[in-house]
Amino acid sequence: MKIALFKEGIKVAKMGDFALLYKWAFTNPAMETLQRQKSIPHKIRKQNAHNLLQYPAKHQGFTMLDSKPANNALDCSESIKNLFSTQRLQSYTNTHQHFKNLVLIGKIATKLSALEICIRNTINTLLIERLGVRWLEEESEAEHRGRGLDNHQLLSRQNLGFWHKMATKHKLYKDIFAVLEPFEPTRYSLLNRDRFYHNGKKRFLRDTHKSEMILSCIHTIRNRCFHCENLLKTREIFTRDNNGHKLPISAPRITTIIKINDRDFYFGVMPDKIEVFLDDCLDLFDRDIRRYIAVAQGATNE
Repeated sequence: MKIALFKEGIKVAKMGDFALLYKWAFTNPAMETLQRQKSIPHKIRKQNAHNLLQYPAKHQGFTMLDSKPANNALDCSESIKNLFSTQRLQSYTNTHQHFKNLVLIGKIATKLSALEICIRNTINTLLIERLGVRWLEEESEAEHRGRGLDNHQLLSRQNLGFWHKMATKHKLYKDIFAVLEPFEPTRYSLLNRDRFYHNGKKRFLRDTHKSEMILSCIHTIRNRCFHCENLLKTREIFTRDNNGHKLPISAPRITTIIKINDRDFYFGVMPDKIEVFLDDCLDLFDRDIRRYIAVAQGATNE
């Protein structure tokens, strides 16, 4: 925590506003939090060190993460506001954050597209083996049936939501991804869990649980990305330390819920872990995919 506070102080100092630095150092509630840090559970302590500072900072009129004023003044022309929708822009700190979000969308779009292709081809192969090559023509939920299209033509006309439904309907989760042992939910948010309770005992997540979480989360990120939603937003939730002090922490806004023994099990991805999550998902199919994408992007940029 001390290191995190020191680094954030350096960021503020680099802004050149020493009055602001003084305000940060002597009025930031996080400084008080540091004094009672030993009484905070280890998991929450790590979460605080990574994310806690952004919340007190917001209430003081600036954002520690971006080192930019945290007001909602949209520093762009009325024409730009109208084109991008003033209401939608209000969900961003400023236009800098809006375009930062667009850059992130551009960076992950290729990976999401590759994942969607891998998912649909894998499920299609599994169902051809199980139901025959005409399974799509006979599937009631498939679009564009009855037009004399071949399997590969129907394949490309189905959206990711359809493939998600097929994985559930035909119980394919354990067969979609090649390797699931390295997948650790806490890698993407410290609030994620890798175990669940069953008959009063803790059980590790099964591969089917992990696969369902992964596919559902890819679907969520894909929809938000290609609808140009704000992927940088987080939620503020509160926890209490061992002394009962109420503490704000940053929680993922990109979340999914699966059912385990009729109980909700949450999984989320923090904004700064989206690319990491997608890279790990590609590796679950084949570790060469990322290299293939990198080479292809490099050739395109030349």
